[in-house]
Amino acid sequence: MYKGKIRDWPRMLPYALWADQTTHSSVTGYMPAELILGQKPIMPIEESIMSWTSIPWREEVSREELLALRIQQLERRPEDVELAAQRLKEA
Repeated sequence: MYKGKIRDWPRMLPYALWADQTTHSSVTGYMPAELILGQKPIMPIEESIMSWTSIPWREEVSREELLALRIQQLERRPEDVELAAQRLKEA
């Protein structure tokens, strides 16, 4: 737990909010940001190391293929939200 001084909180608030939104819920199994965005958010570290989110897609797949993949991902969002809501209700 962060045990800084109260005057540090204005500076720390964005980090606290980011941490809260990008931490998996043990009840739903999802990050709040994931349910809002329909995908996992890109973490700052992913700009420094190669991951699937930082692959130079323009060189790897066509724009049409990339759009099709993104549409499939977004189509899954309602199912993810429904599953998270069911888990929350059961808890």
